[in-house]
Amino acid sequence: MEKQENKELATGALSHLSEELEAVQKATIVKVLPTKIWTEKGFDGVVRIKMQHEGCEEFDFIQIQYDHRYTSNSHQRSLTVAILRLFGVTEEKSL
Repeated sequence: MEKQENKELATGALSHLSEELEAVQKATIVKVLPTKIWTEKGFDGVVRIKMQHEGCEEFDFIQIQYDHRYTSNSHQRSLTVAILRLFGVTEEKSL
């Protein structure tokens, strides 16, 4: 009896997953919004890597915290540049 219930649950879950995948496969990209990526460093020493899609508000995508006991400006800059390169940013003017 329990095996039958488990089999029915699994079949139902697979059916639901198939429906979700089918819906995703039918999605069509209408427009790729341009994205701006830049950095800001606050008075508190925190580096904020920000993003903004066209027509949307900017947001802090990543924050690199500063604590003089563990971090330095050099470490923050190196990490920031490495992250920006992952996103294809080749020149950063605000650092």
